[in-house]
Amino acid sequence: MIADYLIGVTKSGDVIFYQLDIQGRCCTGKIMKYNPDTGKRIKDESQPGRITWAHPLLKKQLPEKRELKQCLFGELLLTKYPDKPVVLVEAEKTAIIGSAVMPECNWLATGGKGQLNDRVDVLEGCKVVAFPDANAYGTWKEKVSERPWLSIHVMEADKFATCLYRAAQNHLPGHKVQMDYSDGDPDFEAPLYLLKHTYCPVVLTENLFMDAFPDYQFLLSEVGKKAIVALHVDGIVDYLRRR
Repeated sequence: MIADYLIGVTKSGDVIFYQLDIQGRCCTGKIMKYNPDTGKRIKDESQPGRITWAHPLLKKQLPEKRELKQCLFGELLLTKYPDKPVVLVEAEKTAIIGSAVMPECNWLATGGKGQLNDRVDVLEGCKVVAFPDANAYGTWKEKVSERPWLSIHVMEADKFATCLYRAAQNHLPGHKVQMDYSDGDPDFEAPLYLLKHTYCPVVLTENLFMDAFPDYQFLLSEVGKKAIVALHVDGIVDYLRRR
Protein backbone atom coordinates (compact mmCIF):
# COMPACT_ATOMS: atom_id res chain seq x y z
CA MET A 1 0.00 0.00 0.00
CA ILE A 2 2.82 2.41 0.89
CA ALA A 3 4.51 1.52 -2.38
CA ASP A 4 1.29 2.00 -4.38
CA TYR A 5 0.67 5.47 -2.97
CA LEU A 6 4.33 6.39 -2.47
CA ILE A 7 3.62 7.77 0.99
CA GLY A 8 6.54 9.72 2.44
CA VAL A 9 7.52 11.28 5.75
CA THR A 10 9.49 14.36 6.69
CA LYS A 11 12.29 14.53 9.24
CA SER A 12 9.80 16.02 11.71
CA GLY A 13 7.37 13.10 11.24
CA ASP A 14 4.84 14.80 8.98
CA VAL A 15 3.14 12.71 6.28
CA ILE A 16 3.81 13.43 2.60
CA PHE A 17 1.01 12.50 0.20
CA TYR A 18 2.72 12.59 -3.18
CA GLN A 19 0.55 13.23 -6.23
CA LEU A 20 1.68 11.25 -9.25
CA ASP A 21 -0.35 11.66 -12.40
CA ILE A 22 -1.43 8.92 -14.79
CA GLN A 23 1.89 9.26 -16.64
CA GLY A 24 3.89 8.75 -13.46
CA ARG A 25 5.02 12.36 -13.15
CA CYS A 26 5.23 13.82 -9.65
CA CYS A 27 2.96 16.88 -9.58
CA THR A 28 3.45 17.83 -5.95
CA GLY A 29 3.44 16.52 -2.41
CA LYS A 30 0.90 17.52 0.22
CA ILE A 31 2.56 17.59 3.64
CA MET A 32 0.23 17.22 6.64
CA LYS A 33 0.59 16.96 10.39
CA TYR A 34 -1.21 14.20 12.29
CA ASN A 35 -1.59 13.52 15.98
CA PRO A 36 0.50 10.36 16.59
CA ASP A 37 -1.79 9.26 19.43
CA THR A 38 -5.19 9.66 17.73
CA GLY A 39 -4.25 9.48 14.06
CA LYS A 40 -6.35 12.57 13.41
CA ARG A 41 -5.20 15.51 11.35
CA ILE A 42 -4.07 18.53 13.36
CA LYS A 43 -6.50 21.35 12.54
CA ASP A 44 -5.39 23.90 15.13
CA GLU A 45 -4.72 27.03 13.06
CA SER A 46 -2.17 28.21 15.61
CA GLN A 47 -0.04 25.18 14.76
CA PRO A 48 2.54 26.24 12.12
CA GLY A 49 2.91 24.08 9.04
CA ARG A 50 -0.33 22.13 9.48
CA ILE A 51 -0.51 21.78 5.70
CA THR A 52 2.43 22.61 3.45
CA TRP A 53 3.48 21.63 -0.04
CA ALA A 54 6.53 20.17 -1.74
CA HIS A 55 6.23 22.66 -4.62
CA PRO A 56 9.36 24.71 -3.75
CA LEU A 57 11.62 21.64 -3.62
CA LEU A 58 10.14 20.08 -6.75
CA LYS A 59 10.45 23.28 -8.77
CA LYS A 60 14.19 23.35 -8.17
CA GLN A 61 14.51 19.90 -9.75
CA LEU A 62 12.30 20.47 -12.79
CA PRO A 63 12.89 22.28 -16.09
CA GLU A 64 11.95 25.97 -15.95
CA LYS A 65 9.06 25.55 -18.42
CA ARG A 66 7.44 22.73 -16.45
CA GLU A 67 4.48 23.99 -14.44
CA LEU A 68 3.26 22.03 -11.43
CA LYS A 69 -0.44 21.18 -11.57
CA GLN A 70 -2.22 19.12 -8.94
CA CYS A 71 -3.78 15.79 -9.83
CA LEU A 72 -5.83 13.21 -7.94
CA PHE A 73 -4.07 11.48 -5.08
CA GLY A 74 -3.56 7.89 -6.21
CA GLU A 75 -4.05 8.75 -9.89
CA LEU A 76 -1.13 6.56 -10.94
CA LEU A 77 -3.13 3.50 -9.81
CA LEU A 78 -5.30 3.97 -12.92
CA THR A 79 -2.28 2.92 -14.96
CA LYS A 80 -1.03 0.29 -12.52
CA TYR A 81 -4.42 -1.42 -12.03
CA PRO A 82 -6.53 -0.42 -15.06
CA ASP A 83 -9.19 -3.10 -14.52
CA LYS A 84 -10.12 -2.14 -10.96
CA PRO A 85 -13.26 -0.06 -10.28
CA VAL A 86 -12.57 3.38 -8.85
CA VAL A 87 -13.70 4.82 -5.52
CA LEU A 88 -13.38 8.59 -5.19
CA VAL A 89 -13.18 10.25 -1.76
CA GLU A 90 -12.10 13.60 -0.38
CA ALA A 91 -9.23 12.89 2.02
CA GLU A 92 -5.96 11.15 1.26
CA LYS A 93 -6.13 9.28 4.56
CA THR A 94 -9.60 7.97 3.66
CA ALA A 95 -8.25 6.62 0.37
CA ILE A 96 -5.42 4.81 2.12
CA ILE A 97 -7.69 3.25 4.75
CA GLY A 98 -10.19 2.27 2.06
CA SER A 99 -7.49 0.56 0.00
CA ALA A 100 -6.49 -1.50 3.04
CA VAL A 101 -10.09 -2.62 3.64
CA MET A 102 -11.10 -3.07 -0.02
CA PRO A 103 -7.95 -3.60 -2.11
CA GLU A 104 -10.04 -4.74 -5.08
CA CYS A 105 -10.76 -1.06 -5.85
CA ASN A 106 -8.56 1.87 -6.84
CA TRP A 107 -9.10 4.44 -4.07
CA LEU A 108 -8.42 8.01 -5.21
CA ALA A 109 -8.79 11.32 -3.34
CA THR A 110 -9.54 14.82 -4.57
CA GLY A 111 -7.83 16.39 -1.57
CA GLY A 112 -10.83 18.45 -0.48
CA LYS A 113 -14.53 19.24 -0.86
CA GLY A 114 -14.02 21.86 -3.54
CA GLN A 115 -11.45 19.92 -5.54
CA LEU A 116 -13.86 17.94 -7.72
CA ASN A 117 -12.88 19.93 -10.79
CA ASP A 118 -11.05 19.35 -14.07
CA ARG A 119 -8.57 17.02 -12.38
CA VAL A 120 -11.28 14.31 -12.38
CA ASP A 121 -11.42 14.37 -16.20
CA VAL A 122 -8.70 11.72 -16.11
CA LEU A 123 -11.45 9.33 -14.93
CA GLU A 124 -13.15 9.32 -18.33
CA GLY A 125 -13.89 5.72 -19.25
CA CYS A 126 -13.65 4.52 -15.63
CA LYS A 127 -16.50 3.21 -13.52
CA VAL A 128 -16.46 5.44 -10.42
CA VAL A 129 -18.36 5.55 -7.15
CA ALA A 130 -17.90 8.77 -5.17
CA PHE A 131 -18.16 9.01 -1.38
CA PRO A 132 -18.13 12.72 -0.43
CA ASP A 133 -17.80 13.81 3.18
CA ALA A 134 -20.94 14.65 5.15
CA ASN A 135 -21.16 18.30 4.10
CA ALA A 136 -20.26 17.85 0.44
CA TYR A 137 -22.95 15.57 -1.01
CA GLY A 138 -24.92 18.35 -2.71
CA THR A 139 -21.77 20.02 -4.02
CA TRP A 140 -20.41 16.82 -5.52
CA LYS A 141 -23.76 15.91 -7.11
CA GLU A 142 -23.79 19.31 -8.80
CA LYS A 143 -20.17 19.08 -9.92
CA VAL A 144 -20.64 15.59 -11.33
CA SER A 145 -23.71 16.73 -13.30
CA GLU A 146 -21.47 19.32 -15.02
CA ARG A 147 -19.38 16.46 -16.44
CA PRO A 148 -21.90 14.12 -18.11
CA TRP A 149 -19.14 12.40 -20.10
CA LEU A 150 -17.80 10.89 -16.85
CA SER A 151 -19.30 7.78 -15.25
CA ILE A 152 -19.20 8.99 -11.63
CA HIS A 153 -21.99 7.88 -9.35
CA VAL A 154 -22.38 9.75 -6.07
CA MET A 155 -23.56 7.17 -3.57
CA GLU A 156 -27.32 7.03 -2.89
CA ALA A 157 -28.78 5.86 0.41
CA ASP A 158 -31.78 3.79 -0.79
CA LYS A 159 -29.69 1.62 -3.10
CA PHE A 160 -27.04 1.24 -0.42
CA ALA A 161 -29.68 0.25 2.15
CA THR A 162 -31.03 -2.43 -0.20
CA CYS A 163 -27.56 -3.97 -0.44
CA LEU A 164 -27.30 -3.98 3.37
CA TYR A 165 -30.68 -5.71 3.64
CA ARG A 166 -29.57 -8.35 1.18
CA ALA A 167 -26.38 -8.94 3.18
CA ALA A 168 -28.32 -9.10 6.46
CA GLN A 169 -30.53 -11.87 5.11
CA ASN A 170 -27.44 -13.87 4.16
CA HIS A 171 -25.58 -13.39 7.44
CA LEU A 172 -28.49 -13.55 9.89
CA PRO A 173 -30.35 -16.78 9.08
CA GLY A 174 -33.09 -17.44 11.59
CA HIS A 175 -33.39 -13.76 12.50
CA LYS A 176 -36.27 -11.65 11.27
CA VAL A 177 -35.09 -8.75 9.13
CA GLN A 178 -37.74 -6.03 9.30
CA MET A 179 -38.60 -4.34 6.01
CA ASP A 180 -40.90 -1.61 4.78
CA TYR A 181 -41.80 -1.67 1.06
CA SER A 182 -44.36 1.13 1.29
CA ASP A 183 -42.10 3.37 -0.83
CA GLY A 184 -40.82 0.63 -3.14
CA ASP A 185 -37.65 -0.38 -1.30
CA PRO A 186 -36.99 -2.34 1.91
CA ASP A 187 -35.65 0.43 4.12
CA PHE A 188 -37.86 2.31 6.57
CA GLU A 189 -38.00 6.07 6.00
CA ALA A 190 -38.10 8.21 9.15
CA PRO A 191 -37.68 11.96 9.82
CA LEU A 192 -34.76 11.42 12.20
CA TYR A 193 -32.48 14.38 12.86
CA LEU A 194 -29.36 12.65 11.53
CA LEU A 195 -31.12 11.68 8.31
CA LYS A 196 -32.57 15.13 7.74
CA HIS A 197 -29.55 17.26 8.62
CA THR A 198 -26.65 15.34 7.09
CA TYR A 199 -25.66 16.43 3.60
CA CYS A 200 -24.83 12.98 2.29
CA PRO A 201 -26.65 9.65 1.87
CA VAL A 202 -27.19 8.13 5.32
CA VAL A 203 -28.23 4.63 6.37
CA LEU A 204 -28.84 3.80 10.03
CA THR A 205 -28.73 0.08 10.81
CA GLU A 206 -30.44 -1.47 13.82
CA ASN A 207 -28.51 -4.59 14.70
CA LEU A 208 -30.99 -6.72 16.65
CA PHE A 209 -32.14 -5.82 20.18
CA MET A 210 -30.19 -6.02 23.43
CA ASP A 211 -33.43 -6.28 25.45
CA ALA A 212 -34.34 -9.56 23.70
CA PHE A 213 -32.34 -12.30 25.40
CA PRO A 214 -31.68 -14.45 22.27
CA ASP A 215 -30.46 -11.35 20.43
CA TYR A 216 -28.38 -10.37 23.46
CA GLN A 217 -26.65 -13.75 23.51
CA PHE A 218 -26.06 -13.67 19.77
CA LEU A 219 -24.61 -10.15 19.79
CA LEU A 220 -22.14 -11.01 22.57
CA SER A 221 -20.98 -14.21 20.87
CA GLU A 222 -18.00 -14.33 18.52
CA VAL A 223 -20.28 -15.70 15.79
CA GLY A 224 -22.69 -12.80 16.27
CA LYS A 225 -19.98 -10.14 16.26
CA LYS A 226 -18.45 -11.51 13.07
CA ALA A 227 -21.86 -11.76 11.40
CA ILE A 228 -22.73 -8.11 12.14
CA VAL A 229 -19.37 -6.90 10.84
CA ALA A 230 -19.50 -9.17 7.78
CA LEU A 231 -22.97 -8.06 6.71
CA HIS A 232 -21.92 -4.41 6.74
CA VAL A 233 -18.72 -5.12 4.79
CA ASP A 234 -20.55 -7.32 2.27
CA GLY A 235 -23.30 -4.72 1.90
CA ILE A 236 -20.76 -2.04 1.01
CA VAL A 237 -18.88 -4.32 -1.39
CA ASP A 238 -22.16 -5.38 -3.03
CA TYR A 239 -23.14 -1.75 -3.56
CA LEU A 240 -19.80 -0.87 -5.15
CA ARG A 241 -19.86 -3.88 -7.46
CA ARG A 242 -23.33 -2.96 -8.73
CA ARG A 243 -22.31 0.55 -9.73
